[in-house]
Amino acid sequence: MDLLVRLTGLGVLLMVASSLRPQKKDIRHHPATNSHLPSFVAGVISGFLAGAVSIAGPPIAAYAIRQNWKTNQYKAFVTQFLLVVATAKAIFLGFRDHIDTELGIEIGVASILSVVGVAIGERLSRNLQAEKLKHIVAAALITVAFLMLIGGSK
Repeated sequence: MDLLVRLTGLGVLLMVASSLRPQKKDIRHHPATNSHLPSFVAGVISGFLAGAVSIAGPPIAAYAIRQNWKTNQYKAFVTQFLLVVATAKAIFLGFRDHIDTELGIEIGVASILSVVGVAIGERLSRNLQAEKLKHIVAAALITVAFLMLIGGSK
């Protein structure tokens, strides 16, 4: 699992670096086009990582910052994607009896603090231009990627 986490960190760094390069508009995926290959690849990688090591977010966030979306479109896409993945993962874990009382308490505490973070992030990003948000997300992804590369699954 350690190698998988480190490789994920490397992959996220490469995706972010690629997303920050200036590109022609017609190269980026747009929902109205016929090519859904980039979203398919991001979804498969995210789903695999969600199942293997519970880190679905970085690949899909890296995919999303490559798009020519407005700030609200970006946030809606990532939020809805992660909601679907997290719901499926929770159901699978529950069916396999992986959640006990101690873990349930940790989940509750982390969830409450996460909701506080969501409220703060939503308030702070409400008036951000899409390009500014992309750079903030890229910085966060780079930080997470380095932590994954350095720390692995520890």
